[in-house]
Amino acid sequence: MSGRALLLDLDGTLIDSRSDIARAVNHALTGVGLPARPLGEVAACVGDGAATLIERLSPGANQATRQRALELFKDSYAERCWVDSTIYAGIGEALAAFRRDGWLLAVVTNKPLEHTTRILARSGLAAQIDAVRGGDATRKPDPGQLRESLAELQASAATSWMIGDHHTDIRAGHAAGCQVCFCAWGFGRDDGLEVEARAESPARLVDVIARRT
Repeated sequence: MSGRALLLDLDGTLIDSRSDIARAVNHALTGVGLPARPLGEVAACVGDGAATLIERLSPGANQATRQRALELFKDSYAERCWVDSTIYAGIGEALAAFRRDGWLLAVVTNKPLEHTTRILARSGLAAQIDAVRGGDATRKPDPGQLRESLAELQASAATSWMIGDHHTDIRAGHAAGCQVCFCAWGFGRDDGLEVEARAESPARLVDVIARRT
């Protein structure tokens, strides 16, 4: 495989989705009699999939309550996943520049595929993306989604990058054999893990990758 790809996380990397996620989370929590949570607390729990998100925000709840909350969250978020969410400034230009430079682009996220494809379509980002993987079967830090994307794009891991704002992106990228660029503008955390590059803003992302390829 001779192609080169950029594997892109979604939440906290391409889009700021905190408000829409928090709205759906609090609809779910209050729907099962649990207290709503502030935006910052919800955002700090994003990145490991919907089930883990609900679990972290419902301490002391039993499994049946959490399962019902998860169902409410998924239904609510499916209906209102692109209301207050926005594309980070500079992302559209960065993706266009990467495509001009011959990069193949994939979105690899722990968000369910249904929500992911809807967001990409409504945001207008879908036209710039060559492959999409959601977290329905496997989730980062498992590298399965990344390997599937590389295979679909016929791209080599050795010349490809994982780009994201969360420690799961770093772990998955390295496990797949890719280089990793951490996005410091997102709402995730790197857990002190080493990366090959760090971008402070979307406007700097193209230059950061170009200097290392």
